Amino acid sequence: MNTAKLILIFMMTIKCFDVSSQTSEQSTIAVYYDYKHIVDTTQPENPSSLETVLCIGKVSSTFTSLKQIKDQMRLEEFQKRNPEARLFGRTVFFGAPISFLKMVKGDAKVFSLSILDGNNFVVEEKLDIPQWKITSETKMIANYLCQKAITNFKGRVYEAWFCNQLPYQNGPWKLGGLPGLILEAYDLKKEIIFTFKSIEYTSTSLITLPVNHKFVTSKELNRAIQAFQDQISLPSDNSTIRVTQSVSGEGVTKRKLLFNNPIEKGN
Repeated sequence: MNTAKLILIFMMTIKCFDVSSQTSEQSTIAVYYDYKHIVDTTQPENPSSLETVLCIGKVSSTFTSLKQIKDQMRLEEFQKRNPEARLFGRTVFFGAPISFLKMVKGDAKVFSLSILDGNNFVVEEKLDIPQWKITSETKMIANYLCQKAITNFKGRVYEAWFCNQLPYQNGPWKLGGLPGLILEAYDLKKEIIFTFKSIEYTSTSLITLPVNHKFVTSKELNRAIQAFQDQISLPSDNSTIRVTQSVSGEGVTKRKLLFNNPIEKGN
């Protein structure tokens, strides 16, 4: 099954969008990136890596990992077969959410999405637009002529390469706000790297939040993530965050990496 069909099947399982008074919309383009992150500065030679996709519509976009899409599909299918079963899915990537929904028009917001203990947690924030300095430097990425821009954003200095031919003021993760699509971005220390892979022009993906989601604060989510990192149980709203099993019920192999280098290091 190709990636476009995978995304379509995943999105078709989501039927409701109840953030404020907004309605869901279909994406018009899907952009694929490799995401590398040195999560443990004592092991810079061992970065973590994810395949990610940015789906863009007229007023909103989603950025997520292909693994999260697959995990969500498995979780939905498992729930259908075993409605009474207790689920232990988790898709937090080394101490931080890796799935985001951005509302770029009107009251601009960003929603970070996480799965912990089979629950969809959503944190709502104001969408911060990076303040860019556009340079005259250019280079080719694939067949696209790109221009370099620099910003200090969330505690890191980023260089980004954007393409004016692609008129989307968007990019991977929370990056965006340039007069063209960001195809490549990295911080100056090369601890965070987004590398362009491909583009699919498609309108099959529905941009929305999961039906069964729960809004939480950043503090509440961080407590749950800390429980994940520490491999302990943490009571929360009469439930228990369990972090030792995957969606399939198989044991998770714990990698011996420190989580000492979050993507966001400040405002």
